[in-house]
Amino acid sequence: MARSDFELLARELGGDPPETFHALPQDGLASLTAALRAARARQKKQLDEALTKALEHVPALMRLPVRKVLGL
Repeated sequence: MARSDFELLARELGGDPPETFHALPQDGLASLTAALRAARARQKKQLDEALTKALEHVPALMRLPVRKVLGL
């Protein structure tokens, strides 16, 4: 197992993976890292869509200030 694959997974998780992950084959670590990235990308897209829909309930004149407050 390449140390870099384990480090990439740790970085993606935001911390050290469980020790049992050391038993995963190198391609398993790469697949898991890719799956986590894809899941986070989907989650971000869905959250952005939900936020956009939620802003439709805010009066039109207030949308820009609300976006600024939310940092959008």
